[in-house]
Amino acid sequence: EQSPFNLADRRAEREHIQMCKTYDLAFIPWSPLGGGGLTGKYVRTSKQETGTRFGDETDTKKIKRFNLEVLNITDGLSKISNNNNCSIAQVALSWVMSQNGVTAPIIGPRTMEQLDDNIGAINIKLSEKEMTFIDEIAKPGSNTADFFEASFPCKIFVASFANIILSLLTFFSLSQILSISFGSISVKKFKNLFTSLSSVFLQNCQ
Repeated sequence: EQSPFNLADRRAEREHIQMCKTYDLAFIPWSPLGGGGLTGKYVRTSKQETGTRFGDETDTKKIKRFNLEVLNITDGLSKISNNNNCSIAQVALSWVMSQNGVTAPIIGPRTMEQLDDNIGAINIKLSEKEMTFIDEIAKPGSNTADFFEASFPCKIFVASFANIILSLLTFFSLSQILSISFGSISVKKFKNLFTSLSSVFLQNCQ
């Protein structure tokens, strides 16, 4: 399973990681450093430095992956990095690697310097106290930025859902004609059931 997972977006903890642990699947998260937002190189300013991801980004969806709340997290991580004589990025990456269920994070260094820094996170061992502190500045299962975008407009599924209903109705209707018994299931009950399900489905899509 590959999903975004970092301190700015911990929503994978809600279901994905739990599912992987239950079914013995590997969980290999991408963007463990929040696209660079959790490295400490960004500052509180209206315009980030040119030549950086969020300084040059024009995609509105990706711009949402960075905000002042992300900087609040890096402010907290800086305290841990100072105590461990390491970079903020190494703290953020070490946290991801230490999470139960995570197989290995997918890193995306742009330079050899960044690669060396990422590899150095292997030697960072966060204490229980530090892990608790991190949970306070970035709540489990929460998100301050939008990395996880695996939701699709309901319109995509409406046609498929309708086709399934029609196919099942046709099947049961033919079964009645051919005198195939399905116990206490009647076409009328079947229609009523799927009418109700369709109504609920469409209401949730609005």
